[in-house]
Amino acid sequence: HSSLAPSVILAKPLQTHSPSDRDFKFAPAVTWLHTCYPRQSESGVMNSILRFSQVGVGLHAAFLDHDLQKDTEIGLGGAISFWKDRIVAGVGWNLMNNSRSYIYVGSNLIPVLQALGYGKEGSTGKQP
Repeated sequence: HSSLAPSVILAKPLQTHSPSDRDFKFAPAVTWLHTCYPRQSESGVMNSILRFSQVGVGLHAAFLDHDLQKDTEIGLGGAISFWKDRIVAGVGWNLMNNSRSYIYVGSNLIPVLQALGYGKEGSTGKQP
């Protein structure tokens, strides 16, 4: 199945031009991921790995902040996810900053919030 979801990522440029480029920075992103779930009746090592990892592949758009001189930076690229999109990683190109490439790791917000108890009818999250 395919899904479009908001994500929070930590992105880092691959080419460093200043000391601040060496660090990962938080950025909001949107990912479109296609996940393949083998049927339980299907056997084999590859199907077992796919069922365990729940891997998804797709595209992302990120709103970056790699150049302090620019207000808006948009990045596009590929994404891979694991465990129902709880972990998302990928590579992309910053379209507003001379197409500098970057890597990122992050998480889809929806499954994380659901795991914490948010998003269920009548729920305000886990109670202490």
